[in-house]
Amino acid sequence: MIKNGLLNRALLRPSRLTHEFVFLKPYQRVNFFSSGVNGFSKQKSPSISKFGKFLIISAGGLTVGYLIDKYYLYSAFRRSLRTVVCLASIAIDYKFRFTEESDVDALNQSNANKLFDLLSTNKGLYIKLGQTIAMQATLFPKVYQQKFNLLFDNAPKDEWSIVNKTLESELGSDYYETIFSHIDEDPFASASIAQVHKGVLKNGEVVAIKVQHDAIPKQVNIDLFTYRFMMKIYGYLFDMPLDFITAYVSKKVSEETNFENELKNSLEMQNLLQHDDLAGKVYVPVAHPEISTKKVLVCEFIDGTSLIHPDELERKGFSLQNIMKNMLVLYSKQIFKWGLIHCDPHPGNFLVRFVDGKQQLVILDHGLYIKLDTNFRKNYCLLWKSLIEFDMEEVKRIVSSWGIGSPDLFSSMVMMKRFRSDNFEEITSEKEHDLSEFERNNIIKNRFLNFFENTDKFPLSLIFLGKTMRMMQALNQKFGSPCNRINILGNEAIKNFIALNEGPLGNKSTRITLLRRAYNYLVVHVVLQISSLIFYIIKAKQIIMNRIFNDKNSKGSEDILEDQLVYVANSFGVEIDKNQDILAG
Repeated sequence: MIKNGLLNRALLRPSRLTHEFVFLKPYQRVNFFSSGVNGFSKQKSPSISKFGKFLIISAGGLTVGYLIDKYYLYSAFRRSLRTVVCLASIAIDYKFRFTEESDVDALNQSNANKLFDLLSTNKGLYIKLGQTIAMQATLFPKVYQQKFNLLFDNAPKDEWSIVNKTLESELGSDYYETIFSHIDEDPFASASIAQVHKGVLKNGEVVAIKVQHDAIPKQVNIDLFTYRFMMKIYGYLFDMPLDFITAYVSKKVSEETNFENELKNSLEMQNLLQHDDLAGKVYVPVAHPEISTKKVLVCEFIDGTSLIHPDELERKGFSLQNIMKNMLVLYSKQIFKWGLIHCDPHPGNFLVRFVDGKQQLVILDHGLYIKLDTNFRKNYCLLWKSLIEFDMEEVKRIVSSWGIGSPDLFSSMVMMKRFRSDNFEEITSEKEHDLSEFERNNIIKNRFLNFFENTDKFPLSLIFLGKTMRMMQALNQKFGSPCNRINILGNEAIKNFIALNEGPLGNKSTRITLLRRAYNYLVVHVVLQISSLIFYIIKAKQIIMNRIFNDKNSKGSEDILEDQLVYVANSFGVEIDKNQDILAG
């Protein structure tokens, strides 16, 4: 009790220190503790240096940026940084090691591996862009072509929860109750831009639901910027003007990510086919515009067989010749008659099925299209007519008007066959069989610069048109060359040249002009008949070797034409890898 009383009095008695503090003003109370009182020594509170603060803020900023990039932008910046580092490494390699004394083969191999690893790691649109670069692969050293051949589309699949979120945002939160009666949550197909689910509408119709990957809208602009930067680096490394190509390619890839463009293309192609003699032979699935958006495309589900495996098609009773003929006729009309071209004729984008006992070719994936204006179609039809007639003066005039300085190489690329003019030997006289890789690379660069003589005149549609022609040739070759591709395309070109020039002989002129034009058309048809005769001779030999002598390696017409094309390309210093399967992927 005594102790507690003394303690209470001691606690209640105001000390001098307490008294002074009570009567201090508020701002003085702060100073009271910070400066020390009554003999108490000043003590500095611990402080953080400016450099420490900088480190903390930087670490915090980087952490926030990393999380935003990873979970919101799907690592778009990280992928871009990886690209910049890779390209810088390649640039340094070529800048300091590309000399006559160095091992250029090893240099090209090393950097081709770096580029391939970059595209494979980044995936997504990088795969799509890598396939686009592969369209011009022959302009680069051979090892790059071999690496591009391994580039395949192995796109990851979005989880259903992510797909469901996209469908809700595009079609409404009640889309499942109001539009569909069932949707398979596991996609039956996936590519770099989207994945496809099978579903059933309320009316019982089975449909294919194409849903854009959630990452695409957040990555596309950064990825395309990086692609343009990447090609700028290549333009610098190989001294090639690539900027004019990359801007156009970026535009087309960006259009491909907007499903409203795909819907429009499919409806246009559907309308053209309905009013053509191909109706019933070639088919475009019916789309549903009322339930399609920029990120979701709903169309009729087609149960058919893909063109990827020819052996499977034959086992199911389909005629490869019929398939190839319908496809070549379709593309000849797209190019020369309609000017609206499906530019991704990969065998996986086509199905074949039986309808009322007859084969029908079905076109899928209408995202990548180009349109040709009337003037270009006139010139392109005339180019084919002139090539068949062997009218090199007209060929040179057309090619020159497009800013191209190598009519022989360009003509060979157009027809996918060897094309020689009178001055061919003079052009190739400098070719040596024992050229070093360094010398060959320099020849490729010089030929490229000569080829694109004036990039301002160059019709950019030729980039995708050339790819389409090449894939037609490759598919015909893969099927065993069942059709005379040159004749089918050539006949359509001449037919539409006549139509575009208002009359069978073009604009009327003098009798001599009329007679000369009539003679030219006669020459064209004679040449095409001779081409048919040669085709059937080769075909007969191929059948005999396959069936009688069991020689599965007997060459078809496309194999022979490719050998000729390789010879022409090599003569211009350009190496074409014959083992490159441009239909892979």
